[in-house]
Amino acid sequence: WGRKSLGDSPATVLSPAASHPMASGFHFPLLSPAKIAEELVQFDVAPFANLRAEHIASPQPDLLPGVLGRFFDYFVDAPG
Repeated sequence: WGRKSLGDSPATVLSPAASHPMASGFHFPLLSPAKIAEELVQFDVAPFANLRAEHIASPQPDLLPGVLGRFFDYFVDAPG
């Protein structure tokens, strides 16, 4: 975590690696937003049928709870 000096910003002081600033937004380095939307629809965990890349790139607050709810309903609470 490092020591605080007078010139350190809060993000630098709180960051475990001072050379890597904290993320300030959504990033999907492994998959594009279009691919994520496609996979969520394919695996039937998209919170709505017309999920598009724009919904992933600029998510609304209910997107993640909707995906997780569908995931738990489909995979965790599934009979058998």
